[in-house]
Amino acid sequence: MKRSILLLTIAAAVLLACTGVVLAQSTKSASPRTGDVIPGKYIVVLEESVPSDKPEEEAEEDERDHGARVDHVYKEALKGYSATLSATEAAKVENDPDVKDVVPDRRVREFAQTLPKGIDRIETEWTDSLGSTRPNYADSGVGVAVLDGGIDYNHPDLNVARTSGGNPDGKGCIGTGVNDGNGHGTHVAGTIAAKDDTNGVVGVAPGAKLHPVKVLDAGSLRSCTYAAT
Repeated sequence: MKRSILLLTIAAAVLLACTGVVLAQSTKSASPRTGDVIPGKYIVVLEESVPSDKPEEEAEEDERDHGARVDHVYKEALKGYSATLSATEAAKVENDPDVKDVVPDRRVREFAQTLPKGIDRIETEWTDSLGSTRPNYADSGVGVAVLDGGIDYNHPDLNVARTSGGNPDGKGCIGTGVNDGNGHGTHVAGTIAAKDDTNGVVGVAPGAKLHPVKVLDAGSLRSCTYAAT
């Protein structure tokens, strides 16, 4: 009996400790960082019942009735608008039956260079921006042909091989060139060889020359008529 009570006590203590960790993490993630909120700026999200062609009318009504100074109207990703509001005006807008939510606008920061977990697990050898002793592939002569839907050959994080005339050194579907039409080939190219330059992500072989071989069309990644020359 004593052993059962001891086990229950230990289990309860572990559960309490875990719960405390979860609550602490939730509270921490929910609290905004200092300076994130832009004073006086709000995003107004309309109810789903509001027709997709009505956000502008709703914004105009809130300008007239509640003093909102509308900055931009959203119709695609969400229905609503951004506006300059006082706290009192924001509360009035939030009471509008057509309004689902009113949230403070925040500054969005881009991330510094990150090392994706998959790349890290491969444990490939490369030089990071802090000067660790790993070889960089930019001038190694290593080249990789990417058979996909093309590559964005002007992407700043990719080293796309060029011909003497400055054009990308690659092959493409007839009549379409080698530029990426939907982003898939560029994503694959980044996994392979995104540069080690403090921005974006790092690839398996950072800076390696990429040769786009476009064998899929831009619309639905179907095979296309390939230009062999």
